[in-house]
Amino acid sequence: MVTRPRSGRQSNPIPEPDSPEGRFASYLRELREQAGDPSYETLAHETAQAARRYSDTSLRNAATGRKLPTLEVAEAFVRACVSYAKANPEQASPASRRWEARELVREMLHRYQSAAHSRALAPREPASEPTSRTSEPDPGTAAETASGTAGGATSAGPAREAAAAEPVVPAEPVVPAEPVVPAEPVAPAEPVADVRPVAGSAPVGPARRGRTPARVGVLLGAAAAVVIAVAALLVRPQWTSGSEPAAAGQEPVASSQRPAPEQPPSSASRVVPLADPAQGTVLPGVQQCRSAAPKGPVLLDPCISSTPDGLHFLVRVTALEPVPELAVHVWLLDVTTGERLRDTLLHCQTAFTAVRQVAECGPTTARPEPGHHYLAATDAVRGVAAQPGVWRSPGTTGLSSSDVLWPPAGT
Repeated sequence: MVTRPRSGRQSNPIPEPDSPEGRFASYLRELREQAGDPSYETLAHETAQAARRYSDTSLRNAATGRKLPTLEVAEAFVRACVSYAKANPEQASPASRRWEARELVREMLHRYQSAAHSRALAPREPASEPTSRTSEPDPGTAAETASGTAGGATSAGPAREAAAAEPVVPAEPVVPAEPVVPAEPVAPAEPVADVRPVAGSAPVGPARRGRTPARVGVLLGAAAAVVIAVAALLVRPQWTSGSEPAAAGQEPVASSQRPAPEQPPSSASRVVPLADPAQGTVLPGVQQCRSAAPKGPVLLDPCISSTPDGLHFLVRVTALEPVPELAVHVWLLDVTTGERLRDTLLHCQTAFTAVRQVAECGPTTARPEPGHHYLAATDAVRGVAAQPGVWRSPGTTGLSSSDVLWPPAGT
């Protein structure tokens, strides 16, 4: 490989070196320096040689310390440093000679997970996020008050334009329905004690998704008050099928009760909102779990165990941020053959309203081909998805547990 000249561009200081983002950025910068201090253009070239090319801007931003990069970019950064160090040993530090991409990616994943945890648990985050959200409508609200017309809502975007225009004309026809609406704010007292309306009530479900048309803005405000009170209690227990019951004391959830852009598969599980992760399911036999790893807005921790009765597996999901709609998948991978066992796919739909909320998708049991090693693989994506996004890439496994033999030895 021909070594490209350095661009000479110096990295800016990390804004907050002691923050989770700052520490992770320092780690990436140190890694790049040990690799021989290649330019970001060179690292981008290395990513193209490996699999997928990432731009020098994406790689440079990963080490700024302003925010955590995506896990994919962070992994590409690490692999590019390893590749460059191997190709240019005379420029790299002696320590880089012992680098192995797999081990270094594992170390990066541990640091990324630690940074994501610290980021989610930092006291400033829960306060700062609502502040930023509430501060955005203020200019639009002031403009509406000053103008008193729909023109004041124009700069606030289509949603606020509809909300501003609503009281002027469309709100009038809705007035006859208002005698029904005032009773709704009283309803939070019931779902707080009994969460069944979240799982089975058709009126609450669509309102909770925040997609009610703007023409019923008055009804939306009343319904939102009900939803917020209910959602603050726990993660919405809404999975893909009504064939299996929800947690004790709750009603089954029918997939037809929740509008979705696509029809989810028939396999399903029950949602288990956990007040404490220690209360989670313990699989029979010897349970094998990985350390929770970040995937988008959540942490995923797949677990598997092997008994003579079959393979038992689940995934525990922890919110790093509020998520209005989340698709979670967990399935078995035959390590012996490298095959995804598609018939073991478990698809769950849920939502998180606050950081650190925890839920489980599963457990479920399967009896695949005997004498092979298996692991539980998982993936999560915002919105609704019938299949894991990683299945679009043939060689991608997703986040996975340790592998186990089935049936277990000696049985």
